[in-house]
This record gives sequence, structure tokens and C-alpha cells, in this order.
Amino acid sequence: MEVEANAFIGADQDEIKENLHSKDENVVLASLDAVRDNDVSYYLDDIANILVRFPKQLIRSFALLLLVNKQVNKEFSFNHLGQIIKVNPAKLLPPFTGDKFNSLVKSMGEEYKDPSISENAVMLLSSFLIYIYPMEVDFSDPHLLEALYELSASYLHVDIGDIDDRLFRRKLDKEKVNQFIDQIRTANEAD
Repeated sequence: MEVEANAFIGADQDEIKENLHSKDENVVLASLDAVRDNDVSYYLDDIANILVRFPKQLIRSFALLLLVNKQVNKEFSFNHLGQIIKVNPAKLLPPFTGDKFNSLVKSMGEEYKDPSISENAVMLLSSFLIYIYPMEVDFSDPHLLEALYELSASYLHVDIGDIDDRLFRRKLDKEKVNQFIDQIRTANEAD
């Protein structure tokens, strides 16, 4: 059963605090969204728990993004893909910002020449960026652009021709493209 975020708008602080410890990812996500409109300092211990202990990387990343958006200037432990790292949200840049990200999105539209593939590629990229956050990716890497094209078309069952021909014409390394494909697929299919 999916929980809508607006179901938590009327929740009091203690209910939100309790729901941040749920095992249900939808409840935790809705609770994190509810915290967005509250004083985050009341929930820092609960969010710190999510950052390290919640089983799903995407949920841990969403919790970190909340702290980044709230510009919390404190060091936290963060379980990043199974490795505990130290992060200070106030010192991290949020994803989906900057000229390089916008340039990549623009390039998708220009190079893919299919709005459905471009839109799907942006969704795949977004999930990937959240999954690997706070790690960054080189948005100007043509291997990333090609990997998103290949994977997006594959998910949509659109025939875009042979990848080897495109890689040869663009002088791209197949192994690098496949590494991106594997990483993006993992991020988008993670449990």
C-alpha cells in the first residue's frame, strides 16, 4: 500500500518522529517530506539513523538531500553504497543543478531526437544521481550520454540500431559505456 505524502501534513512532530523509524520506505519518504516544512533540528537523530541504517540506498540518499536542502551544518555518518563515510550537508552541492547538468539534459534532446527517449533518460539519470549521491559524475563524458541513450531506448523497447556502430562513429570505449549502463541500471532497479 502506497502512502501519500500529504497524509502526513497534519501529523504532529511525535508522529513524524515515530514514522521516520518505520521499515516501510513509503512511510519514511512521506515522513521526510513532512519534515521539509518543519524545524529539522527536532528530527536530526532520527534522520541520522536513516542515513546509516535504512536498508535502501535511495531512501538514505533522500534523507541526506533533505539535510542538504535545509543546509544543516553538522557532520553525519552516511552509509554510501555499503561504506560509511562522513558528510556535512551544508558543504555538499545538491544534484540536478548547474550548467553542466543542464547542458547534458539539453544534449539528450538534441542528440536523441526522440522526446520519449530523452524524458526517460532524464528519469534514469535522476535516479542514478540520487543513488550515488554525494558522489558526482562527469556530465560532459560522452560515454554517459551514450549509456543513457542505449538504456533508455532499451527500457522503452525502441530500436535505435547497433550500439557498436554508434560507438565506432563516435570513437567511444564500449567498456566505459557498459560500466555506465551497469551503474545506471543498478541504481534504477535497486531494491
